[in-house]
Amino acid sequence: MYCFLNVRSHHNDVDGLVLNFNAKSKLGRNGQRYAEGKLDNLRFWVEDNGNYSIKGSIWKYSHGNNFGAFDQKKYDESVRELNSLTFGTFSSGLVIGLEFGFNIPTAHHPSVYIRQMSHSIVNGRSYHLNPLSNTKGKKQWGVSTLGVHSGYKAYSKTEESKLDHNVIRIEYYMRNVKAVLGKSLKVKDLNDSHFKKSLKNKLHAFIHNIHFKIDHDPSYLNRLNLVDKMRYLLICQVPHMTSKEVLDLLHCNRQTRCRESKNISRIIQSMNKQSGLSNDLIHAYNNVVMSL
Repeated sequence: MYCFLNVRSHHNDVDGLVLNFNAKSKLGRNGQRYAEGKLDNLRFWVEDNGNYSIKGSIWKYSHGNNFGAFDQKKYDESVRELNSLTFGTFSSGLVIGLEFGFNIPTAHHPSVYIRQMSHSIVNGRSYHLNPLSNTKGKKQWGVSTLGVHSGYKAYSKTEESKLDHNVIRIEYYMRNVKAVLGKSLKVKDLNDSHFKKSLKNKLHAFIHNIHFKIDHDPSYLNRLNLVDKMRYLLICQVPHMTSKEVLDLLHCNRQTRCRESKNISRIIQSMNKQSGLSNDLIHAYNNVVMSL
């Protein structure tokens, strides 16, 4: 569902807009006066000529937070409210930027997934995932691609909103909608079924193709003894190598190679019954999509 929106529009009743958004007059760097206000989570700016901008999370505007349930009905209600506050001009406003994504409840803490995310492949293109800056002291709380105009982001909603349960947020963003689409997009166009499907397809492909540095299942790891844990992590760390190649790399003698090959085979057989981080995340995502 849509979360963040950056919208620009126009209405001649500047005083009415200022009143509805509790805006205060300010002086810009260019010497021109404008008014700035805030309504719940949305920031608002309006110029003397009637041009205005609304920027922020429409999800938080509706709920006060963006971790509760937010469906199409509630989104439509929020748009109608903003349309009323802007005298019918919000829905015809230009969408400059947007974020579209899902909150996904996970079996393990979001950091377990985020710290191991390497990259994803969408339509044959590889998107490398880089750590987000440590906001407010949060350690490795999210990762993002480096797209100038668009990209993907995954972060811990548990950390951001200080939740007592595990939720990871994964979203597709457009910072410059016109540059990405090659055309302008209006708020009313966001409800177009084909456009929404295209955004869902992007997220679906991204989530289903995330590669992890170590694709392990923490719950399975905790059931192993110490030595088997070390074997398990070693296997996960070098998935591109066979067990024989790993043991040769460690310069194990023949007797050790024989013994460890049997142990590794035993663990691999058990591993195949486990989900791994990738399948675990896909399963959780599919459950969210099915519930919508």
